[in-house]
Parts: sequence; C-alpha cells; structure tokens
Amino acid sequence: VDYPYLKLRLRTRDDVARTPTQLKYWRVLYKKPPEAAINPAAHLYFKDTLVTVGRSLHLEIGLENITEVPMDSMLTKYVVRDAASANRSYYLRYDTLGGLDIMHLVFDFPVNAANYVGLNKIIIEANPDDDQIEQYHFNNIAELNFTATGDKINPLLDVTFDNQHIMNGDIVSAKPNILITLKDENQYLALNDQSLIDVYLKYPGQINPVKIDYDNSILTFYAADSANLSRSNKAHAEFKPVLTVDGKYELIVKDRDRSGNNSSTYDGNYNKNAPLDYQISFEVINKPMITNVLNYPNPFTTATKFVFTVTGSEVPDFLKIQIMTIKGTVVKEITKAELGDVHVGLNITEYTWDGRDQYGDLLANGVYFYNVSARLDDKRMDHKSQTYDKYFKKGFGKMVIIR
Repeated sequence: VDYPYLKLRLRTRDDVARTPTQLKYWRVLYKKPPEAAINPAAHLYFKDTLVTVGRSLHLEIGLENITEVPMDSMLTKYVVRDAASANRSYYLRYDTLGGLDIMHLVFDFPVNAANYVGLNKIIIEANPDDDQIEQYHFNNIAELNFTATGDKINPLLDVTFDNQHIMNGDIVSAKPNILITLKDENQYLALNDQSLIDVYLKYPGQINPVKIDYDNSILTFYAADSANLSRSNKAHAEFKPVLTVDGKYELIVKDRDRSGNNSSTYDGNYNKNAPLDYQISFEVINKPMITNVLNYPNPFTTATKFVFTVTGSEVPDFLKIQIMTIKGTVVKEITKAELGDVHVGLNITEYTWDGRDQYGDLLANGVYFYNVSARLDDKRMDHKSQTYDKYFKKGFGKMVIIR
C-alpha cells in the first residue's frame, strides 16, 4: 500500500431493497503538512560553562523547515533542569517559518541561584503540545548540558559612625548615624534583600546582643541599584539608635552576598569568641562635655594639629582656640569653622596650624599658651576629665615652637 497510515471506511444501509451502495471510486483530497526539525548543524551558539552563578545563559540553535510548506509562528518550549533536578519551563513564540527555511531560536536565561552550581540541562522542544499540524515530532527535541560554578568571592563590608571609622572603645554620639555598607563584585546578583545585613547591638551590662529589626526608622535598608550593577553593586543599612544609657556598647554585623559568602570567616552563629563579619565596642556618655585640647606634635617645627573628645549627642555651637604669648597677648584665634569637621567622639582636626600669627607672620621660637572655649545652646560645655589634665593649668595648655 502506498499510504499505510491512511485508512478509509464506508458504511451503507438499505432497509427497503437491501442492496448496498456500490462504490465506484474513492477520492481523497490531501494537503501536505509541514515538517520542522531542530538542526544544530545549521546553527548553534552555546557556552557550556558559566564562570559564576549570576550570569545569563545565552542559547541560539537552528530550526529548519524541511518541506516547502510554510509554518505559522513557532511556539517553543524550554525546560531548564538545575543541578538539584528541579525543572522550570518557559514558552517563547517566534516568527513564521517559511518553506525550506531556517530560523534561529534564541533563548536567554538568568542563572541566578545556588541550585544551579554543578551540571544542568536545558531541553528545547519546538512546536510543543501540537500547537500546529506537523508530520513528525521526534526531531523537534534537543537536549544540551551546561555547567555553572558558584560565586566564591566574599563581599566587602564598611561601617562608619557619623562618617567616621572608629576604634574599639572610642566614644561616640548618643544618637549616632551608623552607616553599614556592603559591596560585592558580582555584576549579576544584586544586593537587594535586607536579610543580607543583620545588625545586633549589645547594651551595657548585657551578655547577649539584641537583633535590630528593620523598621525604616531606626534601621533602614537601601538596596543596590539593579540597573547599574556593572558600575556598582552596593547596599546600605542605616542604623540610627537613641542610646539613653551611659556605658559600653557593642555593635555586631553579620552579612552575606547573594551566593552566601560572608565578608569574613563568620560561621553563622554568634559566639563572643568566634570571628564575626564586624564587631566593635564603643562608649556612650549622654552628658555633653569636652576634654582639654592637646596639640600634636608638641614641640613642633612647621605644623601641629589639635586633638580633643566631645561627648553627648551634639557638637558645640561655638568652639574657639586662642593662642597667646607668655605675657597673655593673643596672637592667633582658630574658630570652629577653620578646624573642619567636628563630631561627637575623638577629634583630630583637619586643620593644621603652621605657627603663624593672625597676620601670617611666623612666630618666634619659644613657649606659647592656648585656651579653648566651647559652648552648646549658649551654655559653656562642662569639662571631661582625662589622665593628661595634669598638663593643663586652669584650662590653659602649653605648646612649644622649635625651628
């Protein structure tokens, strides 16, 4: 038989003459169906190894119509089977496929989770679910493997208190603005989840720290800009506590990137003896005070800076350093504006005094005295005692110029 898959059946009935209808001929009108086949020999672009999880998988493969009959717009199904054997299906519809023509099926897929680390598979099926009539379907399916490697580079963590990096034990403001910055080199997995930065605070007298919840007031998360990851993948957490109790505090930060890497060797469990991503102690004194001001170096030849500590939650409204001769003549006044940024805590001024008077003339070698005036809310700030106060007499310090 020329057409083994073609079957015709005729049923007739004559209840009167009981003579069946006589068939003179069969007429079959036939329209040839198209036939598509995936043909990687005609076109294939596929990288079977991804450098790190987070990149996009790009696939191009040829689909050929091996008949002269055109096909309608081509529906294609992609099944991505990850290394954990979980499937994800995607449907794409392409342009029409002309007779004896070849089209390129293009598929982009973001490999953006840890479950893709290892050997994965992608299954391509053209014209799935009998979307349109076709002769055969077995040649519409192709399978390709690809390997993804994980992101093993740790992110970078930076923490500042009122725009300053502090040392263990430093005094900070009772109302500090603590900025926690997490930066990652991965240009594909955005730092966009607040669970990537956990903040803990241990209050004076406590044994275990307290986890601080994100409330968009005390603690706020700012996600990385997903549209500019090639330039910067950076997230921030802004912590603005009000610390009304004087004493020693401890700030603890746990972090991770989207691949689970920590900025340090943190093991995932708080332990005072275990290394953490960030851990620092600091002191809070709510009463606004200022220590005696030291100049360093002292003696000096060409330049000296000023060092002092401010407590409370606000900086002085007014701050002035007067330098005078041993006879009490004021030769130089340095204002708060000249000193540069002044903050609660330890201050080392940006300003350096070069040993010149108000008119720019070099002062002679010798001993000079200086006095500091500080006011907050039109009230003189109290003095905070320090071990070096013995070097001051009635609030006056002594400096020496040697050239």
